[in-house]
Amino acid sequence: MKRRVVHTLQQWLANGSIQNLSEVMVLVRAHKSGVPLMAALREAGLAYTIKDKGERYTSQVWGDTIALLGFLNDPHANLHLLQLLRCPLIGLSSPQFQALIQAGKTTQNTTGANTVWSTLEALARQHERPWANLHAQLSEWLRMACALPLFETLSKVVTDTKASEKYLNSASPRQRVMMAEHWDWLKAWALGLNKGRFPSLQHALDEAVKLQTYASSDSSEGAANNGCLAHHDRAFRQGFGGKPRVAVRCKLVAQTRWQQCGFADRLGFG
Repeated sequence: MKRRVVHTLQQWLANGSIQNLSEVMVLVRAHKSGVPLMAALREAGLAYTIKDKGERYTSQVWGDTIALLGFLNDPHANLHLLQLLRCPLIGLSSPQFQALIQAGKTTQNTTGANTVWSTLEALARQHERPWANLHAQLSEWLRMACALPLFETLSKVVTDTKASEKYLNSASPRQRVMMAEHWDWLKAWALGLNKGRFPSLQHALDEAVKLQTYASSDSSEGAANNGCLAHHDRAFRQGFGGKPRVAVRCKLVAQTRWQQCGFADRLGFG
């Protein structure tokens, strides 16, 4: 399907059937169909925007997935580690989180270190619970991420944290199906990155952020975009009756919730 879409778009541009890719909407029946389609469009140099009402890439679990990948790529990335610690994967309680923030202020005053990870390292050296065990677990994930393919690291994380069970228990009724299969889907996604070759953590993180950004695009913003639009079929049919007749143009929204509110800075981790 993806090759046929790319070939058709290239033909239409070449023979003048369309003047611009923004005149085209591509409907996909399932969320998983959008990932290989985006890869094919990107490889062909065809601009595109994703509009997905199916929620996967705008869901909290996808934001937590980005936080996990961001931490594995750079443990001193404060925003990613803070979100990881509070999400169901780790699930620090509010009192524990406040204790970590206070310890961070103390560590910064005594050692000059100003990252969440350096604070965890300092607490672990004091053999304090739960910090020593938490630091050991996170360190093991980091070692695996440096030495093994990403999907194996993800398998370890899912097993250690009982991720599927935790997210399923916290899901709304409408999201239960997505939550039930998300982590298996994620391992398959990691295997498919970089045309089946093992991707770097930076590559995986960049791709995950792109998916979130494209899925968050909002046609109500009104800015013109020169790319074609890939849209989830069911959501489109519900909203427009299933007959695309006009070009739809979207603006990309690039900032995440954490970046917008300056969360790490407010907590004292500069």
